Amino acid sequence: MILGCGGYGFMIAAAHRTEEKMLGEFIYVLELIESELQYRLTALPELCVSAATVCSGQLKRAFMLLNKELECQVSPNVEYCVRNVMEKVKLPHHTSELFALLGRSFGRFDAEGQLKGIRYVTAETKRIRTDFSQNQAVRLRSYRTLGVCAGVALVILFI
Repeated sequence: MILGCGGYGFMIAAAHRTEEKMLGEFIYVLELIESELQYRLTALPELCVSAATVCSGQLKRAFMLLNKELECQVSPNVEYCVRNVMEKVKLPHHTSELFALLGRSFGRFDAEGQLKGIRYVTAETKRIRTDFSQNQAVRLRSYRTLGVCAGVALVILFI
C-alpha cells in the first residue's frame, strides 16, 4: 500500500518534470516555426517536418503525423488535422491544449495573422512553463511526500 501510493506520488512528480521539459521544447519549436514562416514563408507541411527535427518523443511524433495529415489532404482544415493528430498522440495536458491552440491559428489567416497566432501561443507556453518552474523543487517533493503519507495513512486505516 505504501509503495503503491508512494509510487503514484513519484509518478506525478515525473510527469510534472516531463511536461515542463516538453513545454521548453515546444517553445523552441514555436520560435523556429515563427522564424521559418516570417523569413522564408515555408509551407505548413514543411514547417511540421522542420519542427519534428528539433524536438523528440511524442512532440516529434505529433509534428510528423501533422505533416502526413496535411500532405494527404485528409482535410483542408488544419484545425481538423490537428484534432486527428491529437487522437493518435498522447501529449501532457497543457502541451496538448497549446498544440490545439496552435492548430487553430494555422492555415486560417494570412502570414501576418498566423505569426500573431504563433506569438500568442509562444507567450502562453512561456507563461505556463514559468508557472511550472516556480517552486518546482518544493512542489515535486510535496507530491512524493503526499504519496508516501497517503500510503501510510491507508495502512494505518486498514490495521
